[in-house]
Amino acid sequence: MLPSPLSFRGRAFLGLAALALSLFFATALPAETPRSEQTLTLGQETQEQPIKAGESHPWRVAVAPGTSVLVTIDQRSIGLVAEVRGPGNGIFGAGNDRWGPVVLLLETTGDYRIAVRPRDKAPWPGRYSMRAEAVPSSGERHDALALMSRAGREAVPGNPESQKKSIATYRKALESWKSLDEPAREAEALTCVAMREALAKDYKPAIESLRKAVALWKDLKVRQREAETWNWLAVLYLETQDPAKTRGAWETARALWNELGESVEEEQIKSNLCALESHFEDALACFQKSLEAFHGIDVPQQEAEILNYIGGIYQYQGEMDAALSSYQQARDLWLALGDRDKKATMLNNIGVVHRNLGEWQEALRFYNQSWDALSAVDDRALAGTVLNNIGFVYNVLGEPQRAVSYLENALRLHQEVGIGQREITDLNNLGTAWRGRGNWAKALAYHRRAYRLARSLKDIPQQAGTRLRAAEVYLDRGDS
Repeated sequence: MLPSPLSFRGRAFLGLAALALSLFFATALPAETPRSEQTLTLGQETQEQPIKAGESHPWRVAVAPGTSVLVTIDQRSIGLVAEVRGPGNGIFGAGNDRWGPVVLLLETTGDYRIAVRPRDKAPWPGRYSMRAEAVPSSGERHDALALMSRAGREAVPGNPESQKKSIATYRKALESWKSLDEPAREAEALTCVAMREALAKDYKPAIESLRKAVALWKDLKVRQREAETWNWLAVLYLETQDPAKTRGAWETARALWNELGESVEEEQIKSNLCALESHFEDALACFQKSLEAFHGIDVPQQEAEILNYIGGIYQYQGEMDAALSSYQQARDLWLALGDRDKKATMLNNIGVVHRNLGEWQEALRFYNQSWDALSAVDDRALAGTVLNNIGFVYNVLGEPQRAVSYLENALRLHQEVGIGQREITDLNNLGTAWRGRGNWAKALAYHRRAYRLARSLKDIPQQAGTRLRAAEVYLDRGDS
C-alpha cells in the first residue's frame, strides 16, 4: 500500500487547520514596484493606502533635537514590514508584524526614510495607514514605546528563541501600558504576544491573550480592531479543533464587518465559514455562493482561492472532471495575476487529480510543470510537496532509484520548514522506494522513523498506516 500524494489546498478546507498555516508561512515576493516618496506630518494620520505583494512604499519623517518620534503603522488584511534608514543612511532596523501594528520609535535627531512593504505573499491586496507623533525622549511611556519597537525587531521568522525573546519584551511593555492606563496600547501588546505564542503552537495562552485584547477593543468601541481580533480568535479555535467556538468568533467578526460596511472583509469571513460545514454538499453550495459574491465585487485573488477549495471538494467526492475544471480555472486566474507560487500550487493539484485517475504520465507532466513554476519563488513547503509527489509517481512506475532522489530532497525541505505531517509522508514513501529496491533494512528504518514522528505528533491515522506499511515489508522479507 502506498501513501497518498499531497494536495495543497490553501487557507481553509472543511475544518482543517490549513488556514493558519498559510497565514504563518511566508513565501517569496515578486520584484518590488517603487513609487514616489511621501512625507509624514507629526500629529496627522495618513489616508488609508492600498498595498499589494511586490510594492514598496517610501516615507520620510524628521526627528527634531530633544524629542523622539513614534511611527505607528496600522495594517488591514495584510502583514507588513517596515525597513528604516536613519541619519547618515544607516539601516536603523526593521519592524514587522502580521497581526498587531508595526511600531517604530525614532530617537536620534535627523531624517529617517521608511520603506513599507508586504511581509509575505498575501492572496489579496491589503491597506494600511500611518501616523507619526512626537513623544518625550524619556520617562515610563517612552520606555514602553521603546520596548514595543524593540520587540517587533527581535522576532526572526523561523527562529524560536527570537520569538521567545520578543514575547518577553512585549510582556514588559504590556505591564507598563497597564500601569499607564493606556488600554489601546495594552490591546496592541496583547495581540502581538498572541501572534508569537501561536507561531510557537502555544495556543491556550495565545487564545487567552486575544480574548483580553478583544474585550479591550470592545470597551473602547474600536470596531475595526475588534473585528480583526475576533477573526484571529477564530483561526486559533480552528487550530485547537473547536468548531463551535470557531463559528461563533467568525460570526461575530462578520457582523462587525457588516456594521462597518466592509463588504470584502465580510465576504472573506463568509468564505471561511463555508469550511465549517459538516456536509460536502453544504460546503460546496456555500463556496459557490461566495465565489459569485467575490466575482461581483471584483476580487479575483479570492475567486481563485475559492475555486481551489471547490476543486478539493470535488476531488474528495471522486468527481475528477469537476475538480480538474475548478483547478484549471484557479490556475488561469493566478496566471493572469502573475502569481507563480499559486500557479504552481494549482499545477500540483491538477497532477494529484490525474494521479487519482491512474494517469501516471499526465500526473508526472503536471508535477514537473509545477516544479518549473517554482524556480522563480522560494516556497520550500510547496517545493517539498511537489518533489514528494514526483517521487510517489516514480515508485508506482517501478523506478524506485529515481524516486529516492526526489523523496530525500522532499524530506530535507519539509524538515527545514518544520511540517511534521509531510515529513511522515516523505519517510513512508522513502520506505516504499527502498522496499522496491529490495533493501528491507533501509525500508524498515524509514518506516520506524515515520512511526516515531507520528507518535510524537499524536497522529493516530498516520501511526496505523505506517505500521501497515512496515508489516508489508516483513511479509516481503518472508517473516511470518
